Amino acid sequence: MDRVRIIFDFPDRASARAWLFRLRELGLESPKATVEDEQQLNVKRNGPKLARWLLTHEGWHLVADAANRSAARKAAYKINNGIRRGFETGAFEARARLDESGSWIVEARVRPRADAIGESGADMDPLF
Repeated sequence: MDRVRIIFDFPDRASARAWLFRLRELGLESPKATVEDEQQLNVKRNGPKLARWLLTHEGWHLVADAANRSAARKAAYKINNGIRRGFETGAFEARARLDESGSWIVEARVRPRADAIGESGADMDPLF
């Protein structure tokens, strides 16, 4: 039997789950249907397009699968230091981590602005 994949776009994860629950109530859905994250479908894995995509999406996003820890750390280093093409501005940070399946991945995000994390000093109390 051929597999058919149908992708729907919902504004948030809760509405997608509600729709899937309603299909199950009606008996119209297979037990293998799942709700997938948008980032799994839309991540661009090349330099400039990935950098532009990260600028429009907040939070940590998967940018690379690595063969081992060393490769993951090198890829994260290149993004953190602006060596990778598309990331020359230094506006990005990356981390290498071991995911649930036991493989090494690299995640990246846009660096938070200094005023957003309170480093401006305006909200600090004097010591004495």
